[in-house]
Amino acid sequence: MVMTPRKIWQSFRTVVVVTIVAGLVWLYAESENVRSHALDVEVQFVAPTDRPLEIKPSDPVRVRVIMRSAAGKFAEVERQIRNGPVRVIVRDKADGKSQQLISLREQLASAAPLSALGVNITEVQPSMLEVSVEPLQKISLDVVVATNGVQLAGPAVVDQKQITVDVPASMVKSLNGAQAVARLDEKTLSQLEVNVPHQVDAAIELPEPLRDTNYTPSASRVKVTLTVRKQTDTFVVPYAVPVLVQGPPTELATYSVVFSEETRFLRDVALTGPSDVIDRIRKGDIKVVAYVPLTVDELERAAGKDAVTSVPIISLPAGVTPVESPAPVSYKILKREKS
Repeated sequence: MVMTPRKIWQSFRTVVVVTIVAGLVWLYAESENVRSHALDVEVQFVAPTDRPLEIKPSDPVRVRVIMRSAAGKFAEVERQIRNGPVRVIVRDKADGKSQQLISLREQLASAAPLSALGVNITEVQPSMLEVSVEPLQKISLDVVVATNGVQLAGPAVVDQKQITVDVPASMVKSLNGAQAVARLDEKTLSQLEVNVPHQVDAAIELPEPLRDTNYTPSASRVKVTLTVRKQTDTFVVPYAVPVLVQGPPTELATYSVVFSEETRFLRDVALTGPSDVIDRIRKGDIKVVAYVPLTVDELERAAGKDAVTSVPIISLPAGVTPVESPAPVSYKILKREKS
């Protein structure tokens, strides 16, 4: 029997449709075919939301998971795992022991996303992992201001006098009396106008045991109100500065140094230096004196001669200097008569 072109086309179309349907049926069956699969999974141990805990290791741990699932579900598992580590919730035990052995097969089977996908975990390599679990306790730290040597006109005021931070219970005792530091940048302070109140932003620095850790304070920055004092100051000594003699004691017992009446004291001595040191001079905590240093030779050479002149040295704290060099003073050196 000769087939017409129409019948040939219909037969061809039927064959194509049957082939496509058979292929789809095979693909579906293949996707539902349960097999064993191996997958590297990152696991991260986390605390429950209602219980602050420190858990170590805190970084994700890579394990190998052997599971049985249909190919289609395994493909979905692979896709979900790429979204990030599987989070395993760990709780502290009532007996207070910090070390725990975690059964990974049991925990991963109940953890999202694996639990929702219905895969059968048959093995995890390694099967157990040891974790350290310790309750966190909230402590308060006083905030102090560090100005890196920049002098302030009065104490700095912090908008938060205390901050809190959750730390392991085992560290609480060692942190008794510890302080958080609001450290001010020296460069920032140097750019502020002196003797004018300012509010600046300062980073919080935790005490040494908590630095370079994951312990997060309740505030990482604070506002500090302060006034930068003028770093140097000038002051005119309000009293006459006495001029003394400095020399070998035994020789000074032999010679008498007599200053002229008008040069026994230095008047209107102007000083400049660090503000805090000038303040101490201004308050009288530091007395200003001048002296003329004389050696044995100088005493012997000038003894009995007419008046000698020299520039006195003003005795001052480090960093403080006279605005002008003092004027020369006049004196006579007389040899004492032996009694």
